[in-house]
Formats: sequence, structure tokens, C-alpha cells
Amino acid sequence: MLKKALIIACFLGFLLFTPQLVLAQDQFQTSYAVTYDISESGETLVSENISLKNLTDRFYASNFNLTTSSTKLVDVVASDNQGPLEVNLAKQANKTEIKVKFAGQVVGLGKDYQWNLKYKSLDFAQKQGQVWQIFIPKISSTTPSDDYKVTLQVPVSFGDPSSINPKPKSESEIAGKLVLTFDKKQLIDNGILANFGNFQYYKFNLKFNLTNNNFLPSLEKIPLPPQTEYQDIIISKIDPKPENVTIDQDGNFLAWYKIEPRKSIQVSIEGLSKLSFTPKDPKPILSKEQSKDLISAKTFWEKDNPAISQKLAEIFKNGEPSSVLEKARLINQFVVNNLKYSDLKILHNDFQRLGGLTALNNPDNALCLEFSDLFISLARAANIPTQELIGYAYTENSDLRPLSFQKNLLHVWPEYFDPDKGWVMIDPTWQQTSGGVDYFDNMDLNHLVLAIRGSSSTFPSPPNEAQIEFNSNDFNPSSDIKLELVAPAEIFAGFSNKIKVRVQNQGNFLASANTLKVSASELNFNKETNFTTPNIPPFGFVEYELNLKPTLPWQSFEDVLEAKFEDKIVNQKIVVKPFFAAKIFPFASAAVVGAMICFYILVLFLHRKHSSKLIYKVPHKKA
Repeated sequence: MLKKALIIACFLGFLLFTPQLVLAQDQFQTSYAVTYDISESGETLVSENISLKNLTDRFYASNFNLTTSSTKLVDVVASDNQGPLEVNLAKQANKTEIKVKFAGQVVGLGKDYQWNLKYKSLDFAQKQGQVWQIFIPKISSTTPSDDYKVTLQVPVSFGDPSSINPKPKSESEIAGKLVLTFDKKQLIDNGILANFGNFQYYKFNLKFNLTNNNFLPSLEKIPLPPQTEYQDIIISKIDPKPENVTIDQDGNFLAWYKIEPRKSIQVSIEGLSKLSFTPKDPKPILSKEQSKDLISAKTFWEKDNPAISQKLAEIFKNGEPSSVLEKARLINQFVVNNLKYSDLKILHNDFQRLGGLTALNNPDNALCLEFSDLFISLARAANIPTQELIGYAYTENSDLRPLSFQKNLLHVWPEYFDPDKGWVMIDPTWQQTSGGVDYFDNMDLNHLVLAIRGSSSTFPSPPNEAQIEFNSNDFNPSSDIKLELVAPAEIFAGFSNKIKVRVQNQGNFLASANTLKVSASELNFNKETNFTTPNIPPFGFVEYELNLKPTLPWQSFEDVLEAKFEDKIVNQKIVVKPFFAAKIFPFASAAVVGAMICFYILVLFLHRKHSSKLIYKVPHKKA
């Protein structure tokens, strides 16, 4: 019987590629037992024990091709029970193809051929600051009869895992290693993402260049790294100091600067950040106004365009899911599967933003902004509140996890709001480029948010320069509130007077909302004197202006104004004097009397003048 030679094209890597020869899926059954043994240094020994069974007597196998997105392979060897096998490597962009030539031929119905492939790589486990992060590839599309098992061995010195997705089938400890096992069903859609360490620390130095080319002064706003549900921020230095620092509706810390005409300044910001897997508020609430704004159409987020609506209907062709989580999952999977990251755009320095609609129509021309914009466009069309996060994302291998926001090597990723989970960060760009590492159900501690775009798709802008590096865990937030009460030492009865109260955050950490109380024993105010202050960012302040009610003009007494915020109390003595005790009172009285005399003289003069005119006009009687 005629036999045909086949190349078994099996794609086991991070990325699922379409093979050029897919002729053997029905003719061979394959079983894989793959072990990822991670050393203390992070180098991973991958050992794949592969069993190949011939299901027909018409074909035989002579080669085996395997593709992995790991680009740092060393010591690649293959062998069977007869000895070493010939291995050739072919590197292409962010993947490596391993070609194994069998010594013999797998000939005959039911013929079973067992062989082993081993290699080492630094792409699977990385020490990133305070966290060890492990990525294990998903498996390729296999036939139902194929078997696939993965064993992950991690040094116990890495500590307890803070997150593992998916949950392992079994867990044990053997010879100083944490041994985790997974099966085919768990790895068919996504790979394994495991983190060892609960917190990540960074220090940053950001620079903004501000220029006013106009003939009038201008006010400029720049974003500082904000507090989010997953990150805390210390701002230790801003040079030069801003007019104020406020918080906008998206949660950005905005530093305000007055730029004189035809002038430029460079602002330098230094600080620390602490990232956590656990949100501060597990179930935050969006107001109706916030929700409405975060599902509205914006420039680059064309959620009302018919093409976006039609594509969303195709994504939900089996019925719209009832939960926000499943809606977002389907949208994310569509974006990951249909957009392709363009290395050519990076090569040609082409960072022109396309927007969600153009990305949908040009799926092969995407960078991280296009992945984010398309997800937001589709999610907002599905009435899911979403926003865009601009920031720093740490990567050891930019081929697998690229940075491509403008030319400053920052990154962009989306965030959606789930009423059951709060804000959820995802990264469809990295899920696509790393070939299925799950950045939907799990996020890492490598994404530091520098700015949030929700109510606007174009503001705020990122820094012109960003220097960010891992830091030790010396994250020491401090609160230093300065309370000021500005009021006159003396006031005069019968007149209205204004006072000001300022709460200023001189510390390096966000001051939480609190109650400000202003009171006096006898003096009264025109309005409520208890205030709930907003959160006040470092270098920021809030100020309140109050009017004192006029007292009776002849009253004379002393009182004490008191302002209280947290444990800060400021007092100011006020002397109330009768209005006639004012130094200007004699002059004012003389002026009033003089004015009255002048008025009387004027009236008298006009009266006499008028009377003379009447006498002149009376005709004389003839004799």
C-alpha cells in the first residue's frame, strides 16, 4: 500500500499560528507530558515527552515542527530511545520554530513512537521587582483524541502564590519545589499566569514640557500618577510647585500651572507607587452621571457607528450575555483574535492613532491604542462603562509584550466597570502578542497607571519623559495637613465681613475626604459652616469663603473663630466694635454732615432761583 510522508505540524507555543501543512490531524494521535522546571534564577527547563501514534497504514511521519513564542531558547535537544535527533531552529519576529527530524519513520497502523524535546528559556519566569511572574503557554488546537498534561515546578523560595490562573488540578511540595499540575481542558483557551508576591513597588521621575505661544497668560494642566483601586501613590517632589493640584471626574491628579506669554517651563515630578492585587474597595459604585458619561461616544470611540453596532451583534450572535463579565469577555476575545499587532508601524515610527472604527476595518495595522480603542468602542456600544489607562508596563521581552504608545515607550490598556467586581483592568494587546497568556481574568503588577481617559478620549496627555524603575518596599505615606483661617482681627458691628478657610495637603499622600467645621460663640454665618471636603492630592488645597452676619451697630464684644479638620484646630480672636468706634467714623460723620449741609444749600439755592423766575414772569397791571 502506498504510504505518504507527512510533517507533523504541532504548534504548542504562546501564540497559535495557522500551520502551512495541516494534513496529519486525523492520521495521528499525540500525547504530551510537558514539565516546566523553574530554577532559583528563573531559568526554565522545558521537557516535553511526546508520544505519537499512527492511526492509519497509509501515512508515516518523518518530521515534527513545534512553534513557541519564546525567543530566548538555549540548549535545544531532542532524542528518542535510539539516541539524539536532528534539531533546527528558525526565528521569526516574536516566535521560534523548532524542527525535529525523526531518525526513523512512524509506519504502520497503531505504531507508537515516543521521543523527548528539551530546551531552556528565560521567557517563562521573571523576577520583576518584588514579584516573581510565571507565564506558561496555552496549547494549540488539537484533535479530541490528543492528550496534554502540564506540570509546573516552582522553587518554594519564591513564596506563596498570590494568584494562579487557571486553578491547578493538584498541588504538592516535593524536594523544595511547589508542584502544580494542569490538564488539556484548562490550557486550550489560555495559558497559565502565576504571580508570587503581593505587592510591587516603583519609583518614577516624570517630565512635562509646557509652552505658551500666545500673547496672554494661559493655565495648563498636567496629570500626576493617580490613586486607583489597585495602586497607591506618593508624590515626593514637584518642581516648580503648581498653583494647585486637583482631582478630576476620572480620578486624575491634575497639577495647574500659569504660563506667562511666550514662555516655557519644564515640570519634574518624583514619587513612589505601590501596586496590589487586592482592590481597596471591592464594590465601588458609579453614579448615573458617571455611567452615562463612560458609555458615551467620543473621538476615536465611535460606539454609535453602524459598523460597530453590527460587529457587536455578530459577537453576541448566540444571545447577549446577562452579565457584564461575559459581555466584556466576548468583546475582548474578538479584539484579541481579530487585531494583529503591527511591528511595521513601530519600525516606521508610525504612531498615528486610528480609533476603534478604523482599527475594526484595518485589523492588521494595530498598536496598543487600537486594541484599547476598539475594545472601548464595542464595550460602550454594549453599555459597559469603560475608560483608557495610559501608563508604564514593565516587560522583559518587548517582542512578546510590546510598548507602543507614542515614542516614549509607554503603554495603553482598557479598563471596564463591572457592578459585581468594580473596575477591572485588562490588556488585549499583550494577550494577543504573547499568544494567549490570560490578561482578562488576571492582571499582573507590571501596569502602573499614569493617566486616565474616560470623560475625554484625548486628555490628559502623558509625560514627555518617563523614568520608572523597580523600588524596594520603603513606601511610607505621610499626612501633613495645614489648616489656615484668614479673618480680620477687628470688625465693626453692622457690617458684613468675609473669612476664608483653607485646607492644604503638605504631605506626600492623598488626604481622604473629611469634615471641616467652622464655628464661633456669638458670631453667626450666612450659610452652613460644616463642609465635607473632597479627597485632596499632595500639593493640593481646597478653600472655602464664609460671610459673617452683621451684628447690631452698637454692639461691642470679643469672640473666637474656630476651624477644625481631623485633629487640626485653628483659632482666631475677633474683636467686634460698634460702628462709631471706627477710626474713620469722625471723618465719615463729618462727611455726612457736610454732605447734608451742601445738599440743604443746594436745595435752598434752587428754590430761591425758581422763586425769582416766577416773580419775573408775573405781568404788571396797567393803571
